[in-house]
Amino acid sequence: MMKRRFVCRWVVLLLVSALVYVSCKEDDDKEIPYGKLPAVSQQFLETYFPNVSVGRIDKSSDEPRYRVTLNNGFGVRFFASGEWQEVDGNGSAIPYSMQLELLPLKLLNYAGENFPAAEIIVVSRQGAGYEIELNTVPETWIHIDAFDNITVNTAE
Repeated sequence: MMKRRFVCRWVVLLLVSALVYVSCKEDDDKEIPYGKLPAVSQQFLETYFPNVSVGRIDKSSDEPRYRVTLNNGFGVRFFASGEWQEVDGNGSAIPYSMQLELLPLKLLNYAGENFPAAEIIVVSRQGAGYEIELNTVPETWIHIDAFDNITVNTAE
């Protein structure tokens, strides 16, 4: 009898713990209003997407911290600091003025020389480097690290 009561208490404790964990995880991604987005993120959006309205902003405790969906189909991800992490055109080309301001010139030159007909559809910062995705078939990713080393990967 005593052992059964002990086991029942443990089972109840485990179930309650699991429910608390699941409810906390659900709060991980929650929609927030534009005003709750860090000022540096707001400035980025106003600079590069001045006439585009925001469809949705999600905040999570993981990186990227903020995910912004724009009504033109673009998605922008921001670090907890508010600095940009990724701009995804979802198949559309990233505006050239944005490429020039956000990416190292060596990366842009390499892409232009080796893939002249391709458009950049995703730009991202990864660690101390940058990565772009091209609209080639198969898909091509070009990465440049902090030492200006370039690597190219293609989907197969």
